[in-house]
Amino acid sequence: MLPLLLASAAVSAPPAVSVELEAPWSVGHDGGSHLNLRYGDSAEGVRVQLEPSEDWPIGVSPIQGGRPMRAHGALMVAPPLPPARVEIRSEGPDLLVRLFGPPLNALTDREDAPEDPTLTWVRLRPRGSSWRIVLDGVGQVAVEGSTCHWTGRAWKIGEHTELQTAALAWRSWIDADAWFLDVTPAVELADPYPRTAWTWTPE
Repeated sequence: MLPLLLASAAVSAPPAVSVELEAPWSVGHDGGSHLNLRYGDSAEGVRVQLEPSEDWPIGVSPIQGGRPMRAHGALMVAPPLPPARVEIRSEGPDLLVRLFGPPLNALTDREDAPEDPTLTWVRLRPRGSSWRIVLDGVGQVAVEGSTCHWTGRAWKIGEHTELQTAALAWRSWIDADAWFLDVTPAVELADPYPRTAWTWTPE
C-alpha cells in the first residue's frame, strides 16, 4: 500500500476553527480534537477530525447510522498536510468543511508555486439513503470497495460509489477492502484546485 497522506502526522498547534451552522445542521458532539455535526434529528451527520489521535487521522467523513465512515482506518477525505485553519458552515442541506493548509509551495518544488494556502474544501449533502460529496482542491479520498471499474466517464468502486475527477494528475490504489484516490499530484501540473465528486451509498 502507498503511504497515507501526511495529515496523520503530529502538528505543533491545533487549527483555528470557526463554525456557523443553521438548521438542519447542528453540533452534536465537540470532542476537542474532533467535531460531530448532526443532520436534523437523524443518526446521520459528519465527523471532522481536526487533530490526529492514536485511532483517528485528520479528515472528514459522513456519519451513517451513528458511525463515521472509515475505509482501512482512513476517513473519507484527508488533506495532504495538517490544516492551519478550518471553517465549517451550512448552506441549506449542504455542509461545507473548508480546510486551509500550508502554502502550496510546501507541496511542490515548482519555482512558480505561490504562497496561496493549500485548499481541501469538502461539500457534503445527504440524499436519503446516499450522500453526494464534492472535493474542491487536493487531498486523498478513501472509500470502501475492493474492486474498481472505469465506466468511460467515472470510476465505480465496489457496488456503492461512483466518482469523477477533473484533476490533471492523480494516483489510486486498492488496499484490503478500501480504494484510495490521491489528487495531490495535480499540484505538480499547476492544477491545485481540481474538482472531484462522487455519490456514496452505504451498504
